[in-house]
Amino acid sequence: MSRNLQMFGVACDHPPILIVMEYCPGGDLQTHLRKQKLAIDVGERIVYTIEAARGMRYLHRKNCIHRDLAARNCLISAKGSMKIADFGLSKLVNDLEKHDKEEPDKDEPSPQIPLRWMAPESLKRPMKFSTKTDVWSFAVMIYEIFNCGIKPWPDDPPKKIATMIRKCNMPSMPDGTPEEVKQLTSQIW
Repeated sequence: MSRNLQMFGVACDHPPILIVMEYCPGGDLQTHLRKQKLAIDVGERIVYTIEAARGMRYLHRKNCIHRDLAARNCLISAKGSMKIADFGLSKLVNDLEKHDKEEPDKDEPSPQIPLRWMAPESLKRPMKFSTKTDVWSFAVMIYEIFNCGIKPWPDDPPKKIATMIRKCNMPSMPDGTPEEVKQLTSQIW
């Protein structure tokens, strides 16, 4: 079962370009987490985390770097599974291993990439995105999942957030987060 949103077709004969994708009536994961808050039990949060990891693994096996993995970019299907969506900033690379080790991003994405989900190496010029930066974003998404959809440093200014990320001073996982999940995020950050 795919953990990524399915695309069925594209209509590009005249603007605007239309993309026909799988319908996910559950909406985005961030809104779901914020509405349901503590009604979502730990087991369901762990399932979302596992589904995100599987979706990310699938993308990386297809030489695709998402570059914007976050709860707001995951959708809930009719069956309640979480699916990675919004591939607007994603990038296909020919050789993922070589790209991860050597290549800075020549076609830098727009400055609209959300700062809180960026890895330290993505904050430097030239920006660098890789499977490793997707994994960093995945850890931030885990924080969102266990923090009821609330992003890290919700009220801090961008400059302070960038400094915290560069120094790897990431927020503590919320109370009630299983120890194994805390260990996972601490290994990433």
